Amino acid sequence: MRVRPPQATKELRWFSPHSQLLDVTQRVIERIKPTREGYLARIPHAQGKFPARGALSCANLARGFVA
Repeated sequence: MRVRPPQATKELRWFSPHSQLLDVTQRVIERIKPTREGYLARIPHAQGKFPARGALSCANLARGFVA
């Protein structure tokens, strides 16, 4: 049986995060912005560098997940 996620317009309408939580979240977003932008810029370049998972043997695939 599949469980559907709650409808944001109905079940979660009552949710209002505490203002301190919003402040902390905003500070985290601002603090990681420079490194995240660099990370996102490197993704397209790195996509073609590594072997596809389908090309790895089972043992190497497992090691890849552990690393």
